[in-house]
Amino acid sequence: MSAARPAHAEAILNRKLDVVRFLASTPATKQLEDSLKQIGWEITENEASFDSLNSNSIVLIMDDLTSALLPTIAENQWESLKALTQVGASWVTEGSQLDVTKPDRAMAHGLLRTVRAEDPSVSVTTLDVESASSSRTMGAVNTILKSIQRPAPTTHVDNEDLHEAETTIRLQCERLGTIDSLCYSEVDSAELPLPEVCVEVEIATAGLNLKDIAITMGIIPENQHLLGLEGAGNIRRVGASVSESQLGNESLSSKRGHLATESLQLQNVHMQPRQYVF
Repeated sequence: MSAARPAHAEAILNRKLDVVRFLASTPATKQLEDSLKQIGWEITENEASFDSLNSNSIVLIMDDLTSALLPTIAENQWESLKALTQVGASWVTEGSQLDVTKPDRAMAHGLLRTVRAEDPSVSVTTLDVESASSSRTMGAVNTILKSIQRPAPTTHVDNEDLHEAETTIRLQCERLGTIDSLCYSEVDSAELPLPEVCVEVEIATAGLNLKDIAITMGIIPENQHLLGLEGAGNIRRVGASVSESQLGNESLSSKRGHLATESLQLQNVHMQPRQYVF
């Protein structure tokens, strides 16, 4: 057996599995599904439209275990497949790698290898097994699925509560090429240390620029975890070399990473004119 691992894999926390089916189910794929259920996987079957996929589950494609999908794929199936590769998927084939017995099923490996090369942030995995009916196939599939499981969300943070967090929370792009990947993330588990020449500004308002969108979409190759080029707010902390009289002052600042609850500033901090409010 041979397997190609995705560029990025996430921690294991839940066992939700969406099995998507382009072709009719067969005894071999049904047996594999039943075996996965027996060892604790929560399986949802999906056919035709895949709009109801669970956002926290892994997507599994098994059609190539019993028949070659790509050589005869229909246009509507191709469009669905393209959407699935953006979500992330695991694709299992039979006899297409190493000791090749079914070369027409190797197209899946070439396709997903191209997807990974064009967008390394997409999590797509391929696994080739010697035989769909082999006793070792279920174990191999289970091992691959466990290695790429996605963590289930444990908390929900409302926008108005962000400043109540004990640490800095920042709006970040987790996957280039899609606005939907924007999410709020804690920068660290504890408050960041403040260099002696710095001030920390509690951000009240920040500017969203066309450049931020271009970075998120992968058009401009810059750090997608530091969005927002300018902002305004109150000075919350000062470094050892900065007068404490600055605490609480309303300020304007220019630096990447202002789409956050706080921003550490080395320079480019200016007192806000009295006629402006945020």
